Amino acid sequence: SGLAPRETNAPPRETNTQPQARPADVPPPKPIDYKKGEDVNAEGQPTDIFGSTSGPTFIPLVSGSGYFVNAVYQDVSGAPAASFGANMVASFDATGRLTQFKPSSGSPVIGIGSGSQADFGSDGVLAWGRWTGTVDLNGAPMTYSANQGLHYVVGMPTPTMPISGSATYTLMGASQPTYMAGNTAPGTLTGASLTATFLSTAVNLSLSMTVAMPDRTYLMNGSGTGSGSSFTLSPSTSGCFSGCSSTVFGFFAGASADRVGLTYHISDSPNNVFGAAALKK
Repeated sequence: SGLAPRETNAPPRETNTQPQARPADVPPPKPIDYKKGEDVNAEGQPTDIFGSTSGPTFIPLVSGSGYFVNAVYQDVSGAPAASFGANMVASFDATGRLTQFKPSSGSPVIGIGSGSQADFGSDGVLAWGRWTGTVDLNGAPMTYSANQGLHYVVGMPTPTMPISGSATYTLMGASQPTYMAGNTAPGTLTGASLTATFLSTAVNLSLSMTVAMPDRTYLMNGSGTGSGSSFTLSPSTSGCFSGCSSTVFGFFAGASADRVGLTYHISDSPNNVFGAAALKK
């Protein structure tokens, strides 16, 4: 056995003592160094993409062209109105709230003006909400109370629709339905379901919706056929004050028709009900 001396450059010295090993030193704990992108939610998914389960996380849409915008509202003449169509130029604020939309070729321009947002939601594919206050309807101001509003849903329409198979879509988010006159508080869209059967040239649709207003509940059920990524349905409606009719304007959004955006108008004399909804597959 040899023993290394403490002196610098001194040779080992012979010894009869056998080498002994002591326990190794415990290394100091490594500091935790993680990046924001490594945060995950309870399902192990990145929170930057899928959001945290501790509260709502809105993924904003980006201003630009090519959007499909659905809106239902009361126009400056006092009549029910609807604006919907593809290839729209849409503007959003930093949080993804829609602030203006217009056709790519120009007018009419509809913007939030000095109004404010209500009931907002967004998942990065669709955004929906309700404008209240003074809204700009192509240069003409229209003022909505907190019990009224312009309801909208916006997103990029599905570029190539599926040609086979079927899918069921359920409610993801919605604006609070309102009476056009604003004579009562907003209600709640308590349920919405859409079944789509995709064909080579069309899509067969079956819709069910429940709109609960403070003084009555409307049940909407109907079927129909859509062409391309958009459709219009006229479901039968019960729970009416008087004989009523309903119209639903919708479109498929997302690369694989993963979402459906809807606005609806229930005409129930003397009431008119407006609302918007987002559904997911």
